[in-house]
Amino acid sequence: MKQTLLCVLALSLWGCAATASLEATHPLSIPLAGHPVAMLEVHGADPKYDETVRIVEAKLAAHLLQEKIFRSVVTDPEPTVTPSISIDVEVVDDHEVSGTERVLFGTFAGQGAVTLNVEITEPPGGEGICSLRVSGKSSGGTAFSGTTSQAIDQAVDKLVSYFHDHM
Repeated sequence: MKQTLLCVLALSLWGCAATASLEATHPLSIPLAGHPVAMLEVHGADPKYDETVRIVEAKLAAHLLQEKIFRSVVTDPEPTVTPSISIDVEVVDDHEVSGTERVLFGTFAGQGAVTLNVEITEPPGGEGICSLRVSGKSSGGTAFSGTTSQAIDQAVDKLVSYFHDHM
């Protein structure tokens, strides 16, 4: 009985680490250092991603400013300043796992995951300078694994790290 209990406990604690990946389908062709103001637009491929869109936009804008990638990040469709670069992010996939689901279903809730398609252009002509596909996954496989929010954090961190490396 004790062995079975220990085995179940061990299996519920053994899992996967949170991860992120980035594929540059069209790598950044110019350095970002010459672009002080970025226009950030985040949208979903499906209306069911609206909450994820809101979270990605807030976290990405804050992280870009925190890391000083840009002096200003504009999310208003009619900005009062002229952006020198445009970042278009589309949420194309989202496997939501909430904290409640994690508590109720534990390991069986799966991993939270998010996939973003990112297009970077230079206005006014909208010439494409970069296309990326970024994925984030929460930790998984245990009763104490992460949620979709952790997956979003992973994806945003990976994207900002890419920008930071190409300053």
